Amino acid sequence: METIAQNKPNKMEAYQRDQLANKNLYTDTTGKAFGGLIIGYQGGNSHYLEAGYGYGVLVSKFFFGGMGPSVEFNLKERVNGYKLGIWFNSLFSIGINTILYHNYNKESSYYKKLSFGIRPEIGVGVSVFNVTYGYNALINNTKMSGVNRHLFSIRCMIPFQKK
Repeated sequence: METIAQNKPNKMEAYQRDQLANKNLYTDTTGKAFGGLIIGYQGGNSHYLEAGYGYGVLVSKFFFGGMGPSVEFNLKERVNGYKLGIWFNSLFSIGINTILYHNYNKESSYYKKLSFGIRPEIGVGVSVFNVTYGYNALINNTKMSGVNRHLFSIRCMIPFQKK
């Protein structure tokens, strides 16, 4: 004959059952630090695709702060931009990036193939998604072909690794 105490699940079993019942397809990262994939597009006179890995904190559903390295690819004009940036989204988006552009076209001088710059950005952003206007302030080799001075960016960070 079973007693009532034997039928009652212990606290750990009840907690695990509740966690499994409440598990969503999308992980809630609010208030947590996480890592994720950065994907984006930069458009102006030239078009770039962006890929990278970033770290971020989603403070609420609207406020997000992130940073990380990424690479911008311009396959048509063979120019890449190696970028390190930091940005904040809270309906209003603001960020700053440092970029080293490398031109893979055949030019005579090695130094004409490199250009370093700083890009401030401003726009709108919600959570891990933003649309911004940026200005490339190039420090050297300011007339490098295939590099936008004024550009619009669409960027998203897909979280996949909780910290």
